[in-house]
Amino acid sequence: MTLSEGAIYSLIDIAGNNFWFEKLQNIYSEIPHTTCKCCGKCCKYAPRVYLIEYLQIYKGIKERFPDRFYQVIRKVLEFGFLSLVDTSLSCPFLEEGKCIIYDCRSFNCRVWGHAKEEYYYISIDRARKELEEGRNLWIENFGIQIPDAIVYGHRPFCKDVMPLKGSMLKTDKRESLERRLESINSQLIKGALGTYEEGVLELPVFVCLSFIGPMMFYNSRPYIMEEYQNNKKSDFMDKLIYDSLPSH
Repeated sequence: MTLSEGAIYSLIDIAGNNFWFEKLQNIYSEIPHTTCKCCGKCCKYAPRVYLIEYLQIYKGIKERFPDRFYQVIRKVLEFGFLSLVDTSLSCPFLEEGKCIIYDCRSFNCRVWGHAKEEYYYISIDRARKELEEGRNLWIENFGIQIPDAIVYGHRPFCKDVMPLKGSMLKTDKRESLERRLESINSQLIKGALGTYEEGVLELPVFVCLSFIGPMMFYNSRPYIMEEYQNNKKSDFMDKLIYDSLPSH
């Protein structure tokens, strides 16, 4: 999937002309608002988002932070390269304990806390298995060891999330809303890109594909991860990001 800055602006225009952003907001509006202690511990991992959501988040960052847009992007790119080896990282959109994209945050962030405890742990077990499988591949293919703190670092079920009014989102309602979101995303991909790609990635990966490029990102990531594990920094990553951003 090619997502250069020019391609992103073109997709944003297409999505706007087809009212897909409005449809996305309609879905979000049916998710009950919640409150919590705002400890930020649930923001260890960056969310998986749909392409239509990435476009809205990109547009939101550009509008909200015009003077430091590329500073924000740089932090996201660093997360995209190092999220599997740097145990100190949290979601790159978390600043001083607050989400800087809260108003345009993704579906997965909005439904966080609505799941029952049993379903939460089922989801966590699935995520851990995926990370375990991925860790084995990183070891076999590149000799890179993903730390246990990342593979098994999901926090326990949080009981502090409460609805502001009414009740929490029911499972069948959440699944119905996500099917509508998948439908909008499919219309965007098929209509604008002419492909049948799923169009769901971790948010920082979308950003890396836009500014670094698919081939360079996937080819350089193992080297950067290894360099970071050996030196606790990566000069190659710093230069690559510097060269990839139009404003410094």
